[in-house]
Amino acid sequence: MLAGTWALWGKQEKVGEKRLLLVRRYVASPRCLVKDCDNLVGALKPLKDVLVDQRVFFDDEDKYLNFEIEQEVDRINPRVEI
Repeated sequence: MLAGTWALWGKQEKVGEKRLLLVRRYVASPRCLVKDCDNLVGALKPLKDVLVDQRVFFDDEDKYLNFEIEQEVDRINPRVEI
């Protein structure tokens, strides 16, 4: 996954620069949708930490990163898109 991140986003060089991380989660059934937003955000924390560690994002604080999660049902092709 990390092989293409710099090519797609580049490194976040400026401290004041704000970036968007949009995660789309497609599940096979409506029963699989996460209803608790805190749990959903918490489950993706390791991803944010790796992107910060690889310097794709300067930091994962709100002042540096806009973070959005969308969920939809796709019975044929469940997946996560970043």
